[in-house]
Amino acid sequence: MRLISKIILILSLNTFIIQTYAWEKEEHKILGNLVLDSTLSFCKINFTDSTINFHGRTGDIILNKKLWNRQSFGNISAFFSGDDLLQSHSQLKGNTILQQLSPLSAEYIDEVWNRIKEKPDGIHSVEVSDENVVYNYLLHHLIALRFANSSASYGEGSKENLRYALIYEAVAISFLSDAFSSGHLFLSVSDFLAPINRLNIQIAHDYYCVEGAYVVNSQGDCWQTFGDKLLQWYPVSFNNVYEAAIISLRELFLVYFTSLGNNKIPVNLAYWIDTIGNGKTNKELINSWLTSADGGNYYSERKIPALLRIPMVVFAA
Repeated sequence: MRLISKIILILSLNTFIIQTYAWEKEEHKILGNLVLDSTLSFCKINFTDSTINFHGRTGDIILNKKLWNRQSFGNISAFFSGDDLLQSHSQLKGNTILQQLSPLSAEYIDEVWNRIKEKPDGIHSVEVSDENVVYNYLLHHLIALRFANSSASYGEGSKENLRYALIYEAVAISFLSDAFSSGHLFLSVSDFLAPINRLNIQIAHDYYCVEGAYVVNSQGDCWQTFGDKLLQWYPVSFNNVYEAAIISLRELFLVYFTSLGNNKIPVNLAYWIDTIGNGKTNKELINSWLTSADGGNYYSERKIPALLRIPMVVFAA
């Protein structure tokens, strides 16, 4: 009886801890809304508190900022932020970005896209729960890019495809921001004992969030990152995740405007391309992002800029 009582107590504590830490979703909401408004301003896209006015192929496309279920971009990002203690919201401890992307195949990306591009079931995450956060970010981001490309075509579906592009990008940025949290860099949540070890995983998550970690990205930038509840506390840590999310959304808008035609690309976005294009034209660049490939290829060969911003832990001997 004592053993049973202890088990019940542990399960109760797990539930209590999960509930008490739920407010960190507010950070996903703040980051998402800030990133969207900043990128719209950068691209000189007219918007208000309630609408966004995009130039379309045959006329303006006006989107309600409540993109789905009366929720904003940031709210959608927060809604799909899910369970912090799942592998899908954590990096694989000790693995590089390339190693974490290697399980994502071109065939699976196409399978997911073909399944959802007709939108038969409405909006839903395509999260793969037993894969890592970098894998899940790229999968959602690629789906968003493909919707953005489809939205630039003729037809009545343009507005809906653009809306879907922004929704899936909001989900992608939820994963992207988790990839920067120190509490998501050290967890071992993939072993078969994880479900009965949840309390210890939660304690480790909270410890590393506060303790922080020294990290480096693929561009050679090095900084100390912190975790949940500290997003806005340390400017260096915040600026790195903010910049990565900005770049991710700029990639989406670049696909959209390039697909409309080069004369449609906002001036600031065109200047930005010169800094990340590596000599490629706009069309060459977005075609490399839209053409099917294995996940690691988007990082090592095609060098999607947002992927190059994701941190890896610095281990010292």
